[in-house]
Formats: sequence, C-alpha cells, structure tokens
Amino acid sequence: MTKGWIVHTSRTMHTREFGITSGGEPATLDDVLPELTTEDRVAVVTHSPGGALAAAPLLLAAVGSYYEQLRAERADDFYRYPSYFVLHVGRMRGYHGWLDVWPEHRDVVVRPQGEAVLEALHDRAITRVLLEAAVPAEGELMRENANWFLEDVRSVLIFDPKANHGTVGVRPSAVAAKMIERVVGASEGLLPKATAAAILERAAETRYFEPVTPADALTHVCGYGATPDTIGQSSDYLARHGATARTMAAHRFSVSP
Repeated sequence: MTKGWIVHTSRTMHTREFGITSGGEPATLDDVLPELTTEDRVAVVTHSPGGALAAAPLLLAAVGSYYEQLRAERADDFYRYPSYFVLHVGRMRGYHGWLDVWPEHRDVVVRPQGEAVLEALHDRAITRVLLEAAVPAEGELMRENANWFLEDVRSVLIFDPKANHGTVGVRPSAVAAKMIERVVGASEGLLPKATAAAILERAAETRYFEPVTPADALTHVCGYGATPDTIGQSSDYLARHGATARTMAAHRFSVSP
C-alpha cells in the first residue's frame, strides 16, 4: 500500500457525504458518537464471515471525521491512521485494510469467550465499540475488566448484518461503498460466495445500529462464548501467584441478560 493510497483515503472520506439518521430523523456523526476525537480508539467485534462490513458505514464515517480533525489540527502533511480495530471472534472473518483498519495487526483474532473479547478491548484501550449482535447470555468476567468497560467505554452500538431497520441508520458515501466492495475482494477465500455476493449487493445501502448501555453490551459479550471456570486465567498462572478459588471469588463479575 502506497502513500498515495493513504492520501487518497484521507482526502476522499467526507462525513458530510454519509447519510445518518437517528430515530428516523436526520442526524450527524456527533449525534451517534458524541465528541468523537482523534484520540478515540474504535473496535468492531464480529463473529460471522464478513459481519464487520455491516458496521463499515459507521466505521468509515468515523474514519472521515478522524482525517477532517487532523487536517484542522495540523499544518503538516500527516502520515497517520486512526487507532481502529476489528476483533474476530474464533477465527479470521475478513481482511479490513480497505477500511483503514491497517496494518495487519489491527485485524485481531480472539478466543470465542466473553472474557477474551473483553481483554482484547481493554488491552487496546478501546473507547467506542461496535458489537455484532449475539444472543445475550449470562456469564462471569474478570471484575477489573468489566469495571473498565462500564466506566471507560464511551459508546457502544449493536449491529446485526441482517437488520433492515434500527434506531440509528448510516448510509455510506459512494467512496465508502467502494471500500466495502474492496474488502470483499481482499477477503476472498474467507467469505462464502453467497455471503460475498450479499455484501456486494448491499454495499451502498443503509446499515442499522442500536445504541446500548455498556451494562447491556456485556450480555452480548458473554454471548460470544462461555468463559472457563478460572475466568479466562490459566491454572498455571493462578498457581504461580498463589491465587486460590477464594482469591478469585473477589475477581468474579456476574452478568445476566
């Protein structure tokens, strides 16, 4: 990927070209992700092939805002990417470099366990989360990680790749729709042909999101898979630190739908 591609992206992804609604009324990106800044760290969590592309219109609107703010803040010709990530639950679900989730280490595979997803978000100090919908589930998480999520994450929105309605709607710009198509091409071999065709058919369509509280979001996180009895910590690690069942009881955070 060349510098020319980077400059092209930073100059052509304009927030004003996205169609955003909230509650059926015209809205702005700030209505959906209030006070988004260049310091925000955004993650899409996906558990289905190509699932993250249902969140791509909102993610790319945020990308456009990032570059617009950088141009307003800096006089130099910056060479930057936003700190945006895609977390793939269980296995790689696509390659998202065309969404400015770049370079490769920003596409992160995590174990299919609620605690593993939470740890990956915490380790990257994510501030805004777009979660692919899962069946809400009860579960146990590490209390310190759950408290971080509840206290520090500023926005959480749930998306369903099959949804045709929702509280928030985001229609991609023409440039953003082209980037979505390019992700499908880059993800050849990971996406079933029928899935790829369906995504291409909807590349320019509005996608929908439901804002949720961090507490409600944790039930979806738990829905990604049960956490082992040691709350995701290995027995060897706990033994080396003298952490008994009684010790770990204080670290357990229970989640219920």
